Amino acid sequence: MREEICSRVCRAVASVLNLDPSQVNQGSSMDTIPQWDSLAHLKLVLLLEEEFGLTFQMRDTVRMRSIEKICQIIEEINVRT
Repeated sequence: MREEICSRVCRAVASVLNLDPSQVNQGSSMDTIPQWDSLAHLKLVLLLEEEFGLTFQMRDTVRMRSIEKICQIIEEINVRT
């Protein structure tokens, strides 16, 4: 399940940031992708909410600074619901 979630997150990040999907992996973060700025982050959060059928709380969106963290947050939400 985690692999599928991370794969979908990577595709979403690549789409929002106009990157080749091969450039995005679980180690990617706001620190390693210059295009991942605050506006791109907002677009990414909205796309992820649509992709996964979730609504993120503000504290979750603030913590979403890397692919790994996004996958973890989505898994946490799936466990709570």
